[in-house]
Amino acid sequence: MNFNRIKSFNIISCYPVVILLLAIGISLFAYALYGLGMLLHFDEWVGRGLYPGLALAYGADIYEPFNGPHITLYGAGTALFYAPAAIASTPQLAIWISFLLNLFGLIIPIGYLFSRIFFHNFSKFTELTICIITLLIISISILSIEPTTEGVLRTHADLPAFCFLLISLCFFEAYIRNQTKIQMIYVCFFLTLSVWAKAPTLPAVLFPVIYFVSCKEYRNILKYITYLVFVFLITSSVIFSVYGYEDTITILYKHLKANSWSVRNSLFYGKSTLVQMSYFDAIPLLFRFSVMYLAEYWYILVTISICTFCTWNQDSKEPKHLIIKNLCIIYFLTLPSCLAALAHYGSVHNALLFANAIGILGLIFSLVSLGITHVPKKEFLFIAVVIAPICTLPIVRISKSAPDSTLLSPHQQAFEYLKSGKDDIYFGWYPIAHLLHSGKAETSIEVPMHLSESMPENVVFSSNHFPKNARILATNPGGFGKNMLQPYLGILEEVDRPDELSGWRLFEPVNVDK
Repeated sequence: MNFNRIKSFNIISCYPVVILLLAIGISLFAYALYGLGMLLHFDEWVGRGLYPGLALAYGADIYEPFNGPHITLYGAGTALFYAPAAIASTPQLAIWISFLLNLFGLIIPIGYLFSRIFFHNFSKFTELTICIITLLIISISILSIEPTTEGVLRTHADLPAFCFLLISLCFFEAYIRNQTKIQMIYVCFFLTLSVWAKAPTLPAVLFPVIYFVSCKEYRNILKYITYLVFVFLITSSVIFSVYGYEDTITILYKHLKANSWSVRNSLFYGKSTLVQMSYFDAIPLLFRFSVMYLAEYWYILVTISICTFCTWNQDSKEPKHLIIKNLCIIYFLTLPSCLAALAHYGSVHNALLFANAIGILGLIFSLVSLGITHVPKKEFLFIAVVIAPICTLPIVRISKSAPDSTLLSPHQQAFEYLKSGKDDIYFGWYPIAHLLHSGKAETSIEVPMHLSESMPENVVFSSNHFPKNARILATNPGGFGKNMLQPYLGILEEVDRPDELSGWRLFEPVNVDK
């Protein structure tokens, strides 16, 4: 395309068109986000991130694997991220707050990274703002439709870890510019929080080391490692002192170590054989998964490989090179751990979220960097505001299936049921309603379900863990727990549900004596 022919192009003369396109993009994006937020209320996994956050804010012991109440199988970083949702008085409001936390957890760090790339290209604040907004719409829209990364807007353990990882990159970019001690400490702190949110981000703590090696800044390596060890020990000591070392290690390490590997010939699904083996013994299996990953996501791997080669010896102090280079490093660091997570029993698409989301961002940042280098900035801005609305169309289509109201969402139904004075049902599939109604944390049945598979001898769970007067267990529409909880509760017989609990399935232990 010959951009020299558009010599008369001027952002002022085209300002109404740019503003119109921007308004269309923002409107479509806002509509899509509202629909996705509505759908989140009906997501049966919404409590996986939200419930431990609420429990932490209410002062509950989130790691009590032996006696209960059993709260979560995920790191304290996730609970900390969603803890602000505890200001809500209803599940409906708490879920909306968690969705906003997700959204801001993406917008703030990604927007900052874009601002650093374009700071010197767009001297006018209006142009810079329009560019950042359009690229945020493009990035989040793409992440929201790829099956392995669409979890960035779900209330789960993935987004907190991903957000903390991106924030660490933001502070690392600031450290390279300013060389201040506090910024290096922030890098270490947010990387530590990322690991404490979800373990597959652990290899990413090495990205500053690899960056410093590439720049031959060996003194900074020693400084970074010293700060990282100090921050990690302080953070871990606080968590262990609050929740107990043995309890925390049992949930976050022993439970995962005891999980079986899934030997199969397809990346996500298919017939599999469950095998217990060490990571060393699993190397051939991980190589198989690497080949299957390459066949499925070759475009990410190839693009990031090219970007790594092109930026490795570049002036890494320049923001665009620094950001792209470190995104590439983080991608290659997290890919093996993500594949290892995917190769374990029970893992699905979101196991690849960290590697693929970072890879997609690396791809977007690389294209943007090429564009702003070879395309006049005003033409670049015009192209961006044209592309943004188009990228929103797939998530607009998804959002059209959203219900008109969240009043019939399962957790809100449970809350209204308890609020009416009835206490015969235990809403065990993430008991958000119980916590917000009574202020008391109850066992989330997901925890004994999964612990029963990996370390059943260490789990204590029975009908005595039910709330007082409750005789019936309510779980999600899939009936999770019906079979897996029978070793603890005995035979579970399904009973009819009242009309006001259409989002639940009810089971009664045959031999309950309370």
